[in-house]
Amino acid sequence: MSVSIPRALLHKNPDCLAEHLFLHHEIAERMLSYLAENPNFKPTQILEMGHIDDALKNCCQATYQDAAFDVLDYGAQLPLRADLVISNLFLQDAPNIETAIATMKDHLNPNGKIFMSTAGLESFANCIMPDGPEFNDYPDIKRLGDYLHSQGFIDVIVHVEKITLQYNRLDAMLKDLRVAGGRVANPLMKGLRTRAWYEAWAKHMDKAKTDGIYDIEIEILYAHAQMPPLRAASLNKDNEAHFDIKHLKHRKRFE
Repeated sequence: MSVSIPRALLHKNPDCLAEHLFLHHEIAERMLSYLAENPNFKPTQILEMGHIDDALKNCCQATYQDAAFDVLDYGAQLPLRADLVISNLFLQDAPNIETAIATMKDHLNPNGKIFMSTAGLESFANCIMPDGPEFNDYPDIKRLGDYLHSQGFIDVIVHVEKITLQYNRLDAMLKDLRVAGGRVANPLMKGLRTRAWYEAWAKHMDKAKTDGIYDIEIEILYAHAQMPPLRAASLNKDNEAHFDIKHLKHRKRFE
């Protein structure tokens, strides 16, 4: 199933969704600028997990002009593999983070890299009120890093950026909020169907605004990790290979 299907549920008018993807576009540019800091990394095949529009694709192709680019989803069949699997603000929308990361891992070449951005645990905290909008469950930076380690990735790096968006109109802020991190599966953000809910939330937000300005505070996590190189075990005189089970990693659930 492609993530573009539940994303389309955010608005009856898909043009409205496209108009409020500016945060995705900004983060896509930042992701490729971080990757470009390593001039020795030159992927020949790139896969995007969680495709929404062509912004990330365009950034990848501008940075790695000789690389082939494809979209990856849960139904993709092996042996489609890549040197880079990338996803932009996707994990917070994924039905299951473990499954999403496992799918990306399954399509990585040895020495391949995985690079993800996602809204973090502290995102939208100032927008939350009792019986207010429902938000997705955002990953914690430490748990995300630990989980990548537990899945056999090496050189795991997770860092965070704090972003504040400011608005003078609450209705415009609400549309951006829904696209940036509101619940994307049914039910959609709780209470959006009623005027009474909106008025209650507006009063809640009015108490926190400064000089007529509303804020959205977003924590963006960037997670970068690498698949280990493929090493063949040496054979003994009986044509047998032996492995030390003490160094086998167990599967750790992301909870």
